[in-house]
Amino acid sequence: GRDGAAQGSARCVLEVGEPACERGNNFSKGAKWSPDGLTLLALHDDAMLRLFSTPDASLQSEELTPQVMEPYAQVKEGGPILDFCCFPSFTWADPGTCCFITSCQGHPIHLREAATGQLCNTYRPYNQVDEVCHAFSLCFSPDCSKILAGFSQYIRVFDVQRPGRQVEDWLLSTRKGKGQKGIIGALSAAMESPGLYAAGSYNRSLCVYHQGNRGKPVAWLADREPDYEMGGVTQVEWASEWLLLSGHRRDNWLRAWDLRMASSEAGLSQAPGVRPKALLHRFPRVTRTHQRFMFNARSGVLTTGDDAGNAVLYSLSTMPET
Repeated sequence: GRDGAAQGSARCVLEVGEPACERGNNFSKGAKWSPDGLTLLALHDDAMLRLFSTPDASLQSEELTPQVMEPYAQVKEGGPILDFCCFPSFTWADPGTCCFITSCQGHPIHLREAATGQLCNTYRPYNQVDEVCHAFSLCFSPDCSKILAGFSQYIRVFDVQRPGRQVEDWLLSTRKGKGQKGIIGALSAAMESPGLYAAGSYNRSLCVYHQGNRGKPVAWLADREPDYEMGGVTQVEWASEWLLLSGHRRDNWLRAWDLRMASSEAGLSQAPGVRPKALLHRFPRVTRTHQRFMFNARSGVLTTGDDAGNAVLYSLSTMPET
C-alpha cells in the first residue's frame, strides 16, 4: 500500500452511470459538489455538464446495492468545458445563490442557475489585442462579488453584477520578465484570508497573489528537487489559512505547502537540488497523463484518485514523511 494512505474498502452508496453517447466510452472528466453538499456537477467526455440531486436517505441506507443517480438537468456548451465551479454561498435555502460558472474552449464565461442550467449572464474576456478569448481556470472571490479567471500569463477579474468585459487585468509576467509564466490552469481563493488567491501554471510553478498587488506574487512555490520535479499544476486548494495543496499532471505526487515558509521570489523559493523549505509533504499519487486528476480536502482528510482506478485517502494531520 501507499505510505500514509488509509487501507481498506468502502461501500458505494451513490452511483452515476455512464451517459449514452454516439462515440461510446463517455467517461467522466471530473465532478464537484456544491458547497451545501446537495448538488453534484459532473463533466463527461461528450462536453456535457450534468447536475444531480443528492438523496439524503441513500447516504444512511444499509442497502448493499448503490442507488443510481439520474441528472435532473444538463448543460451543453459550444466546445470542451475547461473548468466550472459553484457560487461560494450556494444553498437551496436561498435559491438566488444556486448558480455556477463554466469556461469553454473558444467561448466566454457563462453564469448559469443550478435549477435548470439556464444561462443567466455572460462574461467576455478580452486579451491584449482586444479579442475575446477563453479562460482555462475559474474561481469566485470569498465575498462572491468577483470572478477570477486564468489565462496565459494573466489573471482577469470580472464583476459578478456587471456582465461583459473584465474590470481588471493582472499581468503576471512579460515574455522576458521574471514573473509567473505559462497558462494558469488552476485558481483558488483563500476563504480564511480574503484577498489571497493561489494560481498554478502549466509551466510548473505555483504563486499566491493579493488582490491589492495585481500580479506581483506574495509567495512563490516550486519543487525542482531531482527525482521529484513537479509537473504542470492542474488543481490548487486551500486546506487552512497557511496550508496549500497542489495537484499536477504527469507527476507522482500531491504536494502540501506551508506558506509561512515561502519566498516571494522565484530564485529564493528553492536552492538548486534541495527540498523546498515551504514543501511540507509529498503524497504519492501517480498521474502519467495530461488529464486533470481532482482531489478534495475536508475535515483533515485528503481524498484523490489515480490513473490505476484507486481512490486514496491521506491524513492531513499526521503527514508521514516520504
